[in-house]
Amino acid sequence: MKAFISILLLSLLVSHPSIKNDSSNPDELKIAQVMRKAVKNADSTLLKSTLLANWREYLKISTIDLDVELQPLLLIKFDEDMAFRKQLKTIIDWQSNWLQKETEHFIYYYRWDQPPPELILEILEIHFKALAKLFAIEIPEKIPFRYDLTAEHSTVFPFQDLRGGIVSSQLFDLEKSALAIFYFINSEPPSILEPLVRIYGSYFQNPSTSEAYYEHSLREIKKKKYTSALNLYRQDDISNFTSPDWFSSYAFVYGLNQQFGPEKLAQFLSNVNCQKPETEFQNTFQEIFGISLPEFESRYQQSDAVIKM
Repeated sequence: MKAFISILLLSLLVSHPSIKNDSSNPDELKIAQVMRKAVKNADSTLLKSTLLANWREYLKISTIDLDVELQPLLLIKFDEDMAFRKQLKTIIDWQSNWLQKETEHFIYYYRWDQPPPELILEILEIHFKALAKLFAIEIPEKIPFRYDLTAEHSTVFPFQDLRGGIVSSQLFDLEKSALAIFYFINSEPPSILEPLVRIYGSYFQNPSTSEAYYEHSLREIKKKKYTSALNLYRQDDISNFTSPDWFSSYAFVYGLNQQFGPEKLAQFLSNVNCQKPETEFQNTFQEIFGISLPEFESRYQQSDAVIKM
């Protein structure tokens, strides 16, 4: 009987549109937020416990912050989803074994033998406030930033993931910080996010550098041909981009940002993703920017000379 109920609930998880196990589903974000809050508020005895059964009992109480229809879903995920439990173990380890310092917008995790975080946090806060203001982003929770020298790659986890936030081996990783902030708007498409991260991460302190890279991109486009944003936006992995793809993507986003401003760009980003058809991408573009995509991109597609901003 218990097995039958479990199967029935799992079929509901797959078929019910409001609780579909999809990273783009807002219900996934709600569950992750409650879980992060539960781990953060757990007492030291529970944090030191190696038995996940103890956590299951604790989560029965923690689900009170969730919508009624989502409360059983959290326990189903706990019982049936190995990736979910692995993520839970990871954030329990961070909470129980790492030093922490909180600011207005970050929870900074670091090892006992690593540098004090005061200067790092001051820079992250300045960066955060500038981007949140420019893009009119409201952040519903603090961003975890784990400074880990042993990390092979700096990573930003989407906030639907329990590990949501930043793991970085760099002290001043403004690119990852920018990406984490933009993830509150949307976690895709990379063809728009990655250029934004370059502009407002690496080049943020020196806007003339982002402009110089734009000029470089225009020269490369003139030599190698422009790739339309329509051909790039459904790709979910920027590592597959060719050199012309990247320069085209950067020029496209930089041009939009300069002409229409960050708030309009954020509005556009929040309404597109890699699953939507090309026609919807084009229609959304024209609706938000008041210009057709081909008309806007014509500046990059001149045969003899590229028209600059």
